[in-house]
Amino acid sequence: MSIPIYQDITDEAACLVRMSEQISDSAVCTLNNDFRAYRKEKMVVIPVIMAELK
Repeated sequence: MSIPIYQDITDEAACLVRMSEQISDSAVCTLNNDFRAYRKEKMVVIPVIMAELK
């Protein structure tokens, strides 16, 4: 299995990914749809709180 490498991740998004790794059982509140693809600890889906787009 390959490890995801995010070429276009912003510094802000990278910080949120790292913080989600350090704080277990946390969720990220964001409007950035890219968080559906980001993973913590290389393979774990990051729980997100996100508004639904209409």
